[in-house]
This record gives sequence, structure tokens and C-alpha cells, in this order.
Amino acid sequence: SGSRRLPGENYNLISNQTLYAEWIPYSSFTYSSPLGDKVIIEDLKNRNIRYIILPSEINGKTVTEIRNLALNENNALVSVTIPDGVSSVNADSFSNCFALREVLVDSGNESYSSREGVLFNKNQTEFIFYPPRKGGSSYTIPEGVTDISGFAFQGNETLTSSTLPSSLITIRNYAFSYCYGITSITIPANVTSIGDLGTTSSNLVNIYV
Repeated sequence: SGSRRLPGENYNLISNQTLYAEWIPYSSFTYSSPLGDKVIIEDLKNRNIRYIILPSEINGKTVTEIRNLALNENNALVSVTIPDGVSSVNADSFSNCFALREVLVDSGNESYSSREGVLFNKNQTEFIFYPPRKGGSSYTIPEGVTDISGFAFQGNETLTSSTLPSSLITIRNYAFSYCYGITSITIPANVTSIGDLGTTSSNLVNIYV
């Protein structure tokens, strides 16, 4: 499409034989501005959008946070792009988005990055979120990652195995919650902190140290 995105406007990309854009007005979002010049996206009202590029600004104010559960239960959502000014987002922002294949990040964002559709912090030492429908039966978390965030693999339906890097130090609460394909993991030697892995809400039964 040759459409130009207006400042602060979000739109829905619909994929068929031709890619085109449909403008999504600010009224599609519930948002707040508690700090005056910054905006928090609280909720997306339309749960039928497939491709979302979140706005970098709303009413001239920078979008800095995607609140927990902001995109919750959008079962149509395939792809979401995080804008450059966002400095707060986590896996729970995409809770129960079971069709989600990729989380992309604007290259100008100083807090987050995306690697093949997987969400990391900027320098890729924190593994934040692996989309539920990214595809593939196995995934190797890159070396250099020291922290796996809470709910990082939540709701994944395709993975049967994941290799953890030797650089890993911390695995946070519920990292494998509702990820039913992975049945075993091997904890690297450098890990010093392990939260509740979410074994009561997954099929993870074998944990090797």
C-alpha cells in the first residue's frame, strides 16, 4: 500500500491478495494520560483486528505504555507492532491472543526489540514473549539472554521443545504457563533463580538440572 500513516493514527492491515490499510480511530482505544504528556493504552475495543500498528502518539502525546491485558482475548490478532516511544510492555499485554504470530518493534524504540517476531528488551538480554502461533516445534533462546520473563511462552500451541542458553540466570514466574506442548526442559548451570514455572497449567513434567 502507498498510504501514509497520519501521526498517532493506528490502522488495520488486512492480508488477502493485496495488502491495504484501514484507518483505526483513537476511539478504538481506551487510554489514559496520568503524566500529562504521556499516554498509556489501556484497552483495544475492537477484538476483530488482525494486524495492528500501535500509534506512537495520541492527541500529540507520546504513547509510552501498553498496559497489562490491553490486547487481551483478541483471537483475530496475527501481528502487532510496538511504536518507538513505548518503554513498558510485557507478555501479559498479549494475554489470550491465541492467533498471534509476531510482535514487531519500531527500530527507533530504545527499550525493546524483535527478533524473528519474538519480543526482547533492546539489548536482547531479556526474553519477554514468544507468540502463541509463531510456528515451529522447537525454539532455541539466543545466547546472551540472562532473563526469561513471566508468561514468556504462555498459550503457545506449536512448541514441543525449547533450548535454554548457558547465559541464563533467571526464569521468572509462570514462564511456561499454558504452554502444553513442552514436556521437559533442562536448566543451565548458571541459573540461580527459578520462579513458579507454571507446571500446574502446562504439561511440563520433567525438569532437568
